[in-house]
Amino acid sequence: MRANKKILRWLIIEAVTGLIMDSIIGPIAFVLVGLMVLATFLKSIKQDPQPPEITFELHYDEKSKLPPRVVSSGDLDQLAQLTVEQLKDICRKSGWRGWSRLRKAELIAFIRDSVT
Repeated sequence: MRANKKILRWLIIEAVTGLIMDSIIGPIAFVLVGLMVLATFLKSIKQDPQPPEITFELHYDEKSKLPPRVVSSGDLDQLAQLTVEQLKDICRKSGWRGWSRLRKAELIAFIRDSVT
């Protein structure tokens, strides 16, 4: 009889514990699954398409008129004797764009192309 009471007590404790766990864990699991589904849905909506690739091109063929005081076509032969800073100063005063990262030989070619 005593063994039956222990078994009965154990069964009652297990049943009550199971009910408590089911009543707590069940809704929590349901809410967690719902949140995961909602997060996946929102992520699929929010994904932006890849932005288009932007390419930059330098247009050296754009000719601009130089003021005669900066450089003239007669001065083109003397460009090789100037320093890089002097060449950049010519480009700066002329209002050209795209010359700031050029090396000396490229600057000379850039100025010649712009003048002629």
